[in-house]
Amino acid sequence: MDNGITAMTGHQPNPNTGTKSRGARLPPKYKDTETISIDDTLKAWGVKFIRRVPAYNVPALVEALEEAFAQDEFAVVIQEEPCALMRSKAERKAGNLANPYFIDHDICRNIQNCLADFACPAIEKKGEKPEINTDLCIGCGCCVQTCPLKSKPIKQLEEFTRI
Repeated sequence: MDNGITAMTGHQPNPNTGTKSRGARLPPKYKDTETISIDDTLKAWGVKFIRRVPAYNVPALVEALEEAFAQDEFAVVIQEEPCALMRSKAERKAGNLANPYFIDHDICRNIQNCLADFACPAIEKKGEKPEINTDLCIGCGCCVQTCPLKSKPIKQLEEFTRI
């Protein structure tokens, strides 16, 4: 996962971000280290199969993973997308965070792929059915892609005001 941070302990920059340890961007003339490319590092280790795919494009990700599993050698698929928490914070601050989604229970057949196969913290089980917590949903739309129904019960709220 290349999301521009080290997420395990709280959004620290890492050697591929071009950001120093305290998080401030260094002006080019004061930059004392170069950004380390994940791809170039993998190539230097002899990895021949390296694919970058947008993390929110589920069909492209599945295709890349299937291609990687078909390799006879070590293969790497890099999901490339900014950290969802950092992205949504920046988009919220700029006033352009996408509207959240909701589940239309008149269409939903309660298959629950959105709960079982997709680990989004915004999708919660309320009673017997899944619900989307609009406070947590960043509007990425990945949940729509995980639903197997042709007539998708997961829809984006048209009228929504974030506070």
